[in-house]
Amino acid sequence: MSNESPTSVRRGHISRMVPAALLLLVAALGLITVACGGEEATESLADAPTTAPPSEPEGRAFTLADAETIVTSVLLSPDDLEGDWEITSDQRVDNAAAAAAAPDRASLFEQCGRLLNRTIQNTPLDPVTTFLAGDTLAFFSTVTVYATRSGARVCVDEESVRLQQPGELARAVGDVFVDPDAVVVTPIEFPSIGETSFAATLAGPIETGGTIISVTVLLVGFLEGQVSGAVGSVRVMAPPVDELASLASLVVERIAAATSALEAVGP
Repeated sequence: MSNESPTSVRRGHISRMVPAALLLLVAALGLITVACGGEEATESLADAPTTAPPSEPEGRAFTLADAETIVTSVLLSPDDLEGDWEITSDQRVDNAAAAAAAPDRASLFEQCGRLLNRTIQNTPLDPVTTFLAGDTLAFFSTVTVYATRSGARVCVDEESVRLQQPGELARAVGDVFVDPDAVVVTPIEFPSIGETSFAATLAGPIETGGTIISVTVLLVGFLEGQVSGAVGSVRVMAPPVDELASLASLVVERIAAATSALEAVGP
């Protein structure tokens, strides 16, 4: 462990820390949603139930072009955030790329009718001042679009079961956390969004530039029709729920509007 103090962490270390810690996490969270109302999210992650059966008709099947339309308009950008922010990562992952990255789940993606994932991460223009003030170091949002509602639920259920195993959610971020098994995952109360949602924090040490820093990720995963996703924030201490709640609701509202517009067009 480095003897370098947190206040001596250089700008480059901080600006690289958040992307490294989150990009793999949100790729996994594009599939994770647990049917648990935010007001009742007090059980352990391992005990959380999976999503309920669909309560609405399937509607028309979405195409890859439809998925492109949805992911283009729904994620968080600097214009949605207070203060000075920039997009530091913007990635699209289609089904072929997702299957290549996780060949053991390629058949699941095909069965689900997975179409497209997009992840955007926003970080402050002045990360050093933000870090020293204990403010939010990053906001991220990710969505995955499926051809059908039933297919979305199949993937969500399968992935939520896998990621409930001890250490698996922390390992979903690769080798970022120093000890994935020691990362504390805590379900928290969070306003319900979408058709189903689940919120939790992940707290543990990461290494950046030879320095060990403990961070907490607050995330809410959700399912809205044929779209699953997650919205989250990162601080050294636990990020405030109020700060993230309105942003998460904004993303879900945009998804509902985008999907309704596509359904109104017809096949």
